[in-house]
Amino acid sequence: MVGLNKEHVALIAKNQAKFGIRGGTGLIFALFTILAGLIIGAALVDPASELQNAGASDVEVAQFADEIVTEVGRPVVKWATDASEDQLDFWLVENPALISAFLILFAIFVPFLSGLGSFNQLSGDIGSRGIRYLLLRTERINLFMGRFIGTYLFCLVVYAVLFAIMGLFFIFKLDFYGTGDMLLWLLRGFLVVSLYTLPFVAICSWVSCAIDSPFGSLSLCYLLIGGVPLIVWIAGRMNEYAGYLKYITPNAYKQWLFDPNIGKALGGGAIMLAFTAFFLFIGTRHFEGRDL
Repeated sequence: MVGLNKEHVALIAKNQAKFGIRGGTGLIFALFTILAGLIIGAALVDPASELQNAGASDVEVAQFADEIVTEVGRPVVKWATDASEDQLDFWLVENPALISAFLILFAIFVPFLSGLGSFNQLSGDIGSRGIRYLLLRTERINLFMGRFIGTYLFCLVVYAVLFAIMGLFFIFKLDFYGTGDMLLWLLRGFLVVSLYTLPFVAICSWVSCAIDSPFGSLSLCYLLIGGVPLIVWIAGRMNEYAGYLKYITPNAYKQWLFDPNIGKALGGGAIMLAFTAFFLFIGTRHFEGRDL
């Protein structure tokens, strides 16, 4: 890219990540993310914990968890993800089922949490005209890419903290699962969340460079992140062929990242990168051409 300076991008990304940690919006994003994870985890683990507190053995608790997964969890996951039987077996039989349920449920919130953490990459500075002073020292492309990378890294730090907390939580609460199995599956989940977050941060990069108001940027980000998939889902319910429109959004490829077939999982990751590149391309073109 013309004018791209790696040192400038790295410096801007570092400052953006620090600002995310110190800023009020970043703290709200971190709080909501960790709170959402803890609520989901507690809701899944509480029934098993109550049995353990009542004196049930690990074998009895594990059998209870398997029954719940078979009778309740499997139909619900099937409905929510439209997964194949092989995928369901991989999630709920071959891997710790309650961990899988946590990852699937948390992934539903990832687009909205990512939007909350990244909607104000540029819009606030554009609205206050402060961006003019920044552009005296670097090119627009460096500012755009640096803010994107810094915001993404900040999101990853928050998700890493959440998954570390949940790892400790599950180790103490779900000791009938093997610790190694739980940690490996959580690590896979963190990698999935990391890839799934990318296109939504890129969408927010594009929107935030086009809108002069942080509130306007947040509203439009959520309209794109939540409204478009909702419209596509409604269209799919009304017409069979319209259901294929879901493949124009990153949401349709989310479960590929959890797939037991490594080739398909890698393909899902490549698609997330492709969506990210597309949104960044549109964003940089818009930012380069707009009046500041």
